[in-house]
Amino acid sequence: MPGSTRVTAWLEANLPGHFEPTIMHGDFHMLNALIAPDAPGRVVAILDWETATIGDPLLDLAGFCEVWIPGHRRGLAVVPESWV
Repeated sequence: MPGSTRVTAWLEANLPGHFEPTIMHGDFHMLNALIAPDAPGRVVAILDWETATIGDPLLDLAGFCEVWIPGHRRGLAVVPESWV
């Protein structure tokens, strides 16, 4: 995949130094969130907990952010334009 060497180098150079294990959802994205109808918009519930486990909460953040990255769909991967 074009750009994968660059992405791998960046990820290796930017690994978090430490994390505190906590409950992580495992499938955290907007389809599993209920948003309040009144302003300001806020999450009022997180659904679909069957993949929950103990781990690094940054994995949930990464999964959530993955669907927001602008880019091109190539198969199942979302690749930002700057990586291509």
